[in-house]
Amino acid sequence: PPSAATGEFARLLRSAEEGDGKAQLQVAGLYRAGRGVTRDEAQSLRWYRAAAEKGIAEAQFELGKAYDTALGGPRDPFEAVRWYRLAAQQGYGRAQYNLGSMHGNGEGVPVDYLRAYMWFSISEATLSGAPREAARNAKAQAAQLMMPDDISRALQMAQRCLTSAYQNCD
Repeated sequence: PPSAATGEFARLLRSAEEGDGKAQLQVAGLYRAGRGVTRDEAQSLRWYRAAAEKGIAEAQFELGKAYDTALGGPRDPFEAVRWYRLAAQQGYGRAQYNLGSMHGNGEGVPVDYLRAYMWFSISEATLSGAPREAARNAKAQAAQLMMPDDISRALQMAQRCLTSAYQNCD
């Protein structure tokens, strides 16, 4: 029944307004999808930002994606990279993949195939299924633009990043 969905949304919204980051993430997703509430990109972004600022990796990724794709505002690749990096440093595979793409395409950062390859390698290690396959393919494409020495350097960088729990990635 709609009243139950509305009641659930009201409870989540109350928790979000009280500063619960997980609730903020859920409210953002509900606003984006229009589930239990009217679809509203601005509200969705507002709640993704609140959760992202609390350090929630999935929210940081979604906020990065919003800046990357101009969802609810102008496209800002620099902000996209900033939020992707924060999520990537928490081991969020989709953000690691997107960060690789940003480096490979020179969006928000200079073109850097070494870092693109590094982030694709890392995302390949953290993702599974079709996303892992996409990371493997992206890594292969980056490799075609690199010298063998650069590939081994990128692999060493990826290893250092992974073994440092994402603290030594740049």
